[in-house]
Amino acid sequence: MPNWIATLEKYGIPYVSTLMGHERVVAGAYYFNLIGTYGNREANWAIQNCDLLIVVGARLDVRQTGADTNDFARQAKIVQIDLDPAQLNNRIKAELSIHSASETFFDYFKIDEDSFRRKQDDWITQLAALKTRFATDEYLDWEISPSVVFGLIKKAMTGKPVDYVCDVGNHQMWAAQNLRLEENQAVHYSGGMGAMGFALPAALGVAISSGHKTIVITGDGSLQINIQELDTLKCQQLDVTIIVMNNRSLGMVKNFQDMYFDGRNQSTQKGYSYPVFTELANAYGIRSRYVSSRSELVNAIEEISLTSTPFLLELEMPYATECRPRLAFGNKLDEQIPSLEQW
Repeated sequence: MPNWIATLEKYGIPYVSTLMGHERVVAGAYYFNLIGTYGNREANWAIQNCDLLIVVGARLDVRQTGADTNDFARQAKIVQIDLDPAQLNNRIKAELSIHSASETFFDYFKIDEDSFRRKQDDWITQLAALKTRFATDEYLDWEISPSVVFGLIKKAMTGKPVDYVCDVGNHQMWAAQNLRLEENQAVHYSGGMGAMGFALPAALGVAISSGHKTIVITGDGSLQINIQELDTLKCQQLDVTIIVMNNRSLGMVKNFQDMYFDGRNQSTQKGYSYPVFTELANAYGIRSRYVSSRSELVNAIEEISLTSTPFLLELEMPYATECRPRLAFGNKLDEQIPSLEQW
């Protein structure tokens, strides 16, 4: 954890992160999670209702702010710090723009107990209450809930070093919304590249570099792009677990088709196919397990923490083709769908 984030925790200063910032942030008491299109509700609410927003190294693209730039951080004075001058006052106009690396900035701007003297305790209390309220599982209508899956993974990996590596799709956003990191834990995203097929080969490098457990979070579409790397995994015998959240479709694109194109699911569900991943893993000589019901989840995920050799866990989730909450194009950042009244 960077020293300046530890200082925020020390003095009770609330903070949130972008998707890429979320890769290394240890979930402290004053961390209010992920912002943006697929962000956590409490994080987006905090952005929209704060009176001072200090932006460190975030380029404030449309996925972070929503399309309505005039409404972003509607009550706040904004200070933006960025290494790239082209990102300053780009989409969002700040009251103060500082061209600097983040660590350099915090070398000069020392946070102490007097830095934010007017910080109000009831603001922290309100954010904490919202964080608790919005932790509700929004997938109760699904047999296997992503919230439950990542809750069990977190429990299984408590106190253990681990790197999570995510592919691109709904599974990535389910992970980002629900993963909470400890010291010696990290998550890796391909970021703006949107590179389906990123996770498995990246995880091989991460596992070799770190020497400890690496967990791939992927989907049926993403895994097929670099599936030949199962052979590399078998040959290297790395401590890599692959969790395939199989929704039998290219779920994120299908969701956009459902929302904006009257459900014309061409090439995402129609004309799309997938293998039985457990059988494919077995063909490569990799141990595997198949889960299709919530009753099987606890033992299956506990098995991840007990193994140190290649392992593939396939979760059958044909109904899981959306991420909740998410931001429909044109909506304000704190108007994610489904609305709170729907759950």
